[in-house]
Amino acid sequence: MFRLSLVLLIVTTFSWMAFILIILAKTPEHTLISSSGYRNPQNIFSEFIAIGAHLGLFGILGAFLYMTIYDVRHGSVKHFDLGAILLIGGGWGVLTELYQLGVPGRYASLGDVIADLIGVLVGVLLTRSVISLVTKSNYKYDR
Repeated sequence: MFRLSLVLLIVTTFSWMAFILIILAKTPEHTLISSSGYRNPQNIFSEFIAIGAHLGLFGILGAFLYMTIYDVRHGSVKHFDLGAILLIGGGWGVLTELYQLGVPGRYASLGDVIADLIGVLVGVLLTRSVISLVTKSNYKYDR
């Protein structure tokens, strides 16, 4: 059965993954904010901004991945699914870092991959909590 909501979630998730690749693969002179992955970071605050950017970008990716699995499974997300989400998000973090090796002025960083993975985990946990709260409150009012 064709479900438009699932198609939209999948398209949105892949679009967000492409957006992450585009943002993190820019050369240093083409970005508006300082980001990690630069060969010569400007100051300590640029590193914090970069970590925040990685956490935010991949947190949103984790939320999209969780919502997609939640929709596919009709609300039943198993531990194996959570592992798959972390594997996909972490794998995408590794691929973006490897891609940065070919961008002039950028380099790959294990710290960025760790920040990406933490961002995915936080996004998943926040989304899971919000969905749980919403479904519990809807259940109370349905009775």
